[in-house]
Amino acid sequence: MYSIGSSNTHTGTPKFTTHAAGHILKHDSTSALHRHDDTNHPLLNELNINMCNEIKRLVKNTFPICNVRKIHQVYVPEMYGMYMLRKEEIKLDVGQFVQEKLLYHVTTESRAIESLSSGLDWRRTRRNKFGCGVSFSDDADYANYYADKFSNEDTRVIMICSVLVKETYVVPRQYQGRTLVTPPVNFDTTMSYNGRVFVKYNDNEFYPLYFVYYRQRPEYWTRSKYHPANSRPVTARLNLNDLLDAMNIYDDIYQWCTTMLPTTKTMYRDRNRSNFGSSRLTAHATQQLQRRHNKSTSRSYETGGQLLNDLSHEEYKRLKCQVYDTFPMCNINLIHRVNAPQMYGMYLLRKEEMKLTSGNLVQEIILYHVTSKTRAIKSLKSGLDWRCTRRSKFGCGVSFSDDADYANYYADKFSGEASRVIIVCTVLVSKSHPVSGKRNEEDLIVPPGTADTTMSTNRRVYVKYNDYDFYPLYLMYYQWTQELINESKYLPNNSHNRRRQNHWVMQKEEQDRAQRQQELQEQHYLEQQEQARRRQLQLEQARRRQLQLEQERQRQLQLEQARRRQLQLEQERHQQDQTRNHESKNSCLIL
Repeated sequence: MYSIGSSNTHTGTPKFTTHAAGHILKHDSTSALHRHDDTNHPLLNELNINMCNEIKRLVKNTFPICNVRKIHQVYVPEMYGMYMLRKEEIKLDVGQFVQEKLLYHVTTESRAIESLSSGLDWRRTRRNKFGCGVSFSDDADYANYYADKFSNEDTRVIMICSVLVKETYVVPRQYQGRTLVTPPVNFDTTMSYNGRVFVKYNDNEFYPLYFVYYRQRPEYWTRSKYHPANSRPVTARLNLNDLLDAMNIYDDIYQWCTTMLPTTKTMYRDRNRSNFGSSRLTAHATQQLQRRHNKSTSRSYETGGQLLNDLSHEEYKRLKCQVYDTFPMCNINLIHRVNAPQMYGMYLLRKEEMKLTSGNLVQEIILYHVTSKTRAIKSLKSGLDWRCTRRSKFGCGVSFSDDADYANYYADKFSGEASRVIIVCTVLVSKSHPVSGKRNEEDLIVPPGTADTTMSTNRRVYVKYNDYDFYPLYLMYYQWTQELINESKYLPNNSHNRRRQNHWVMQKEEQDRAQRQQELQEQHYLEQQEQARRRQLQLEQARRRQLQLEQERQRQLQLEQARRRQLQLEQERHQQDQTRNHESKNSCLIL
């Protein structure tokens, strides 16, 4: 087994980069302005006038008002080698020719240059409407209109990228990806409902071909066809083959993109994985993987073989003892060795790239990552995706630990699966940045400066941000139980530092008392409000009753006055009748 911090350097690893560089130079020989060999070739190269005009014409097909200042061709053999390995891995998975699209991504000049070494990182974007990944578009105007408008840099770059697409999931209009983290199962790409946005989730499923520089202007937004004030004519979608035909360099680009795999086109027609051939890159990765495990098992390594293989009895016992050193309560029932040549090839390419960047100051550390069995099996094809985790205390990346007990204790306890897997990984670490993980600390998205790893201050957690900075060596299966948590040395009740534990309890009690006091004050305030409301209601009811009584008295008084007037009128009529009768009697007596 490998010791912590060991550097297992294998001879022949630069064959990946040399092979990738050779095929990039084939294309470079027809389009670049200057010639270089593969040892002193710069990352960005100028184009000849014909190729430059073709690229300008390509951009202006969808972004006619763009004033292109200059164009550079990208030369990054390590990144291109990973791209081709990922392409072959997808072919082996689907058993057919993978689709390559020519798409645009707009960013600032500084981020574009930075992406040549660290890749495009979606964590820095402000928009993830159609998924948490890197967004591309087949319309340069669309890519510019929805790019980050809050950057202080005026110089922008249209990155013309070749993008691998296997299965596309269309995000519904009413859904709009507000809660979409990763695409559903069997999908590797999400696309907007209008077909303008493609979102990729794997770092090596796209490669930047050209950088087109221009200066951002306000009229690029106001005059855009996607501005609400303007009409939005439908433009034809980009197709890699059609565009290459239009640029009259189809044959040369086709060889640049496809002849790196020295196999026939019919190689991937058969769905039977065991019948597939392999490229020289994968064959080289297989040899390195076999060399690494040459004493572990007698089974031969094949590029089309099983992803998981059994171990010899001696290595099985050695691995169990290594895990029991930090996780003695774990009852391991099965161990598998991982055989993923394409992933290991990308890991070796990434290792070589880090050596070139940091001057061979790269460590390989054996660390642990605990997850459910389903996610562990899925990670052999799609990698470990930190988007699926609930914790990002020490950074938005994949977390590892040098203590299997720690990794189990802080793993997801709500997955619903009792079958867990300890993934024993070899992890590349060049420069680390310490993180305290305090709640009042500003949330860390990516490590600052040139750091590639964040690490907790107790040196128990390592967080990686690149998909191929680690490779899974073994999967160790065990059953998760609550006893593993209760007996863990990281459970607060089992902590050796009782003073810290008591201090934490006192703080918790004080917080609870403060919370109860606040709740009592709020309750008292609400009671006072309720009493005031009731008093106000009683006063209002009393006023209404008094008003009703006053109205009733007025009505009774009016009725009494009307009755008296009526009685008085009746008396007056009676007197008049009596007077009239008396007068009639007197007149009769006189006669």
